[in-house]
Amino acid sequence: MDKKTALALASGVVIVVAAAAIYYFTTSDKSDQPPAETAELPTYGTDNPLEKKPDLNPVEKTNPFADIKTNPFE
Repeated sequence: MDKKTALALASGVVIVVAAAAIYYFTTSDKSDQPPAETAELPTYGTDNPLEKKPDLNPVEKTNPFADIKTNPFE
């Protein structure tokens, strides 16, 4: 056999095996398993939990220039 024939034969075998695998896995009978029960998700209030978040940013409270009314460089 030359290289072209061997390559064509190998390609054909790979395609046939892939097609058989796809057919097997798509048509396998899964009806013997009971359907999975869907659990209801817990319902929480419609409140935004971030409205009650603690103030963790210390920079907002420690601005030393907050009370300055005039520009000292004028």
